[in-house]
Amino acid sequence: MGITIPSNVVDRLVASLPHQVDDRAWLVIFYSVAYAMESATSTTATLMVARLRSNLWLAFNDVRLLLEPSVLNIQAMVIMATVSGNLMTPHKSRSLVVKACTMLLDMGIGVPGRLDDKSRQQYTAIFWRLSFLDQLLALVLSKPPIFQRELAKTIPLIEFNQLILSSSGYTLGRGPLLFNAHYNYQISLLTRIMADTWCCFCGKQAQDVPQVRSHLEIWYLEAVKVT
Repeated sequence: MGITIPSNVVDRLVASLPHQVDDRAWLVIFYSVAYAMESATSTTATLMVARLRSNLWLAFNDVRLLLEPSVLNIQAMVIMATVSGNLMTPHKSRSLVVKACTMLLDMGIGVPGRLDDKSRQQYTAIFWRLSFLDQLLALVLSKPPIFQRELAKTIPLIEFNQLILSSSGYTLGRGPLLFNAHYNYQISLLTRIMADTWCCFCGKQAQDVPQVRSHLEIWYLEAVKVT
């Protein structure tokens, strides 16, 4: 989502001084990733896993994370919701995603003239990442999505070339770089189809089922074309 961890945060984490990190969102991100990695390699509930889980909840126990709209807070909630494995049930994950979506709406996504060009580009990238999670959990849990389908129609898709440029800072070869851009672009396209699918499931536009199914099949054929 276009955020680089500050060097002073890295230094304090390396020095085992997390209490000196002012923005707790960085700790939520760090402990979420660390917990996911340790849990994936541990066959039993180890002391390290328990300690990381405890540290993650302590870091998350800061009301500012949920009340102060910011890109960093949104990213922390998304990472915690998606990478923490058995720590998050689908309903807990949805609670974090719902809060992140609401926060992005409060920050002005989709409001004409409210954002400058730089913020609009950054928020657009965040929107499509969040929108996919929002629609996914809405379908899985049979809950209404936070981002309405009409809003998604007003937010432009990120162009393929822009996705490549946004990934150019990573140490990826050309093949992985292109695949990463292709994957993110196709996920954005799928998100719009998922929004249409939800409208069919909830009975608002059941007559559109054949058309939505056709769109999904066309999307799939394009998505699997990876060269």
